[in-house]
Amino acid sequence: MKTTYIIVNRGKFIRSITLLSVLFIGILLMATMIGNYVSGKGLDVYAEYEVQSGDRLWEIAGKVDSDEDVRKIVHTIKRVNNISSEEYIYPGQVLKIPYTF
Repeated sequence: MKTTYIIVNRGKFIRSITLLSVLFIGILLMATMIGNYVSGKGLDVYAEYEVQSGDRLWEIAGKVDSDEDVRKIVHTIKRVNNISSEEYIYPGQVLKIPYTF
């Protein structure tokens, strides 16, 4: 004999399935965010620096309080701000300077 099930309260069933789906998606998103944070791919924090007349990227990078090589800091600043060459900074431009290296 085959057993059949009847859904008595269809609305409650649909709400339950919806809630479980939202919880599942939320858990997946949290796991992804935690994974990105642990691997260093996300949640970067930046300071803003307004370029003054005569500023060069090397000088700006030298002001960053870090034990990291200045060349790496310059490269990071260029990457974060989509700068292809040092010649493309100008007075009044606001640069994002990463806190972590």
